[in-house]
Amino acid sequence: MDIVESGKFLLVDTQRFAKLSPNDRRELMAAVKRERRILVKENLKDAGITGPEYFNEMDAFDQSVFGDWEFFQFLQSIEGRAQVIERAAQKANGAEATKGIMEGMVAELEDDFPFAAKLAGVKIEKPDPTQLQRTRFIQDLKALGFSKEESLAKLMEFDTARGEEPEPPRPLDAGA
Repeated sequence: MDIVESGKFLLVDTQRFAKLSPNDRRELMAAVKRERRILVKENLKDAGITGPEYFNEMDAFDQSVFGDWEFFQFLQSIEGRAQVIERAAQKANGAEATKGIMEGMVAELEDDFPFAAKLAGVKIEKPDPTQLQRTRFIQDLKALGFSKEESLAKLMEFDTARGEEPEPPRPLDAGA
């Protein structure tokens, strides 16, 4: 299956799919946040949390920003990819034609993630495995509660154990 980029569209065989705009992505994330808000409410009720604590938890959720990371997680889900592809088909072909396009085309895609990511304007880069290990190690150090000084020392040990020159000290948030 050939995917050809043509301006604001991606062409797959004979079907057109419109690239999503920032507004499209915002609307998709707003829907995800609404769904997650319902789950947070249910979880708080199930846990027996009421009163000021309930209000504070809901307020914290409402104030949270759903940004690039949440959109990427959404895109990694089967449902998220399907919604992105369906929205792109609707924008290009209208609601009537979309059902047939979705049934015929999506079955032909072996891996719809790269296609959905391209429609959504998300660049996919394969991570450097070494940097990925280093990032996970940094996250583990944070989770274990090491101080910055202890973390930097352990990070230098980690780099040395991999047979590499230790990277110069930098903020532990970088790359994580």
